[in-house]
Amino acid sequence: MNIRHLRVFTEVCRCGSMSQAARNLYIAQPSVSQTISELEHHFHIRIFERYGRSLYLTGEGKKLLEYASHITSLFDEMEQTMKADPDHQKLRMGATVTVGTCLMPQLQQRYQQKFSMLEFNVIVENTREIEKKIASNELDLAIVEGQIENTELLQIPVRDDQLMLACGKDHPFFHRTSVIPRQLIGQPMILREKGSGTRDIFERQMNELELPIRERWTCNNAEAIKNAVIHGLGLTVISSLLIRKEVESGILHALSISGFHLERTFRLIYHKNKYLSPLMQQVIQQIEQDCKAM
Repeated sequence: MNIRHLRVFTEVCRCGSMSQAARNLYIAQPSVSQTISELEHHFHIRIFERYGRSLYLTGEGKKLLEYASHITSLFDEMEQTMKADPDHQKLRMGATVTVGTCLMPQLQQRYQQKFSMLEFNVIVENTREIEKKIASNELDLAIVEGQIENTELLQIPVRDDQLMLACGKDHPFFHRTSVIPRQLIGQPMILREKGSGTRDIFERQMNELELPIRERWTCNNAEAIKNAVIHGLGLTVISSLLIRKEVESGILHALSISGFHLERTFRLIYHKNKYLSPLMQQVIQQIEQDCKAM
């Protein structure tokens, strides 16, 4: 087995077809089939189940793909690093929406000055999508607000955050400091999309009490959510960091939900098999220090 076997395998997984993988790699389809057979023979496993013309990864195939993705990516990274200008490196950072809105712009601006040889590329997505991209080595590091399920990822707590229930100035809750969960029954809610850490926390606690959620809007944009609440379209559960200015100006009001645990922790995550260059280790240490101070 060599790196070519893993490249062919990951390409088949990426496009879901041996014939398409062959075209993409400019090789004959029998060569692709033979490569997959050699991998199966080498590991004594079955990688794909074949139903008609469709390919489905087996459990063993999924494990192999995770390793293969990291090995091929690390190999490419090694070649690029050894051939590239030693004074210029890239860092692919991920951030969830709250982090990307409230923390990442300041961090990136600060680090572009401090680590001038480092080029930052940032992707902002919900927790589930960022988790997938770290697991598949599409991102090097990320700061997320939701719970991480993949045990292959290492997590470093970097900052605490408080979620609040928010309403517009014309809402009956505007002058209250708290509500009980049952008072949310029938209230139209402006919520983040599935996979969001913010939504997961609120939804889980409502479900535990078997309380229905009247979902009026689903949105992955913090500004759109705030504007909907300001215009009286519903309530939302949102990070206190995101509504600080609106609360101070009086166009939004933040209150707690009695009995709900709405505290959470932002975490810096990366894959346990990720090679951390000395420069990347410096960035990790700096993030740990700076997030707590912001």
